[in-house]
Amino acid sequence: MNALLDGYQGGLTYLDGHWQGYLDNLDCVIDMGEQTTVRQVSSRWMQLTGPGVYQPSEVELLTSDDGQTFTSQGVVPTTLSPDDSRLLFEEYSFRGEWKTRYLRLKAKNPKGFIFVDEIVIW
Repeated sequence: MNALLDGYQGGLTYLDGHWQGYLDNLDCVIDMGEQTTVRQVSSRWMQLTGPGVYQPSEVELLTSDDGQTFTSQGVVPTTLSPDDSRLLFEEYSFRGEWKTRYLRLKAKNPKGFIFVDEIVIW
């Protein structure tokens, strides 16, 4: 998971070493180390349907103080059609002001692969 937080964005191909691909849903927990004020969380996703890379159907952000009990801060659905065969990118962003130690990002995989390049936290 460190590749999702290393500060390097992926390029135009998922083979560049910066994209992380999943056949299942993504469900990752980020430990900020201590309670921190977070104002925005975003992630960028690729779609290239020819080789079976699709947008997640939705991305959800959850927060927690203890790493056990999480509260949803919202769900963002995709705006891209799975029938569009062009190389496309979509960013899913959450804005607010949360005091939290743990962030949890969940993405639902509709079919094939999902590829994310970076989770950015402000």
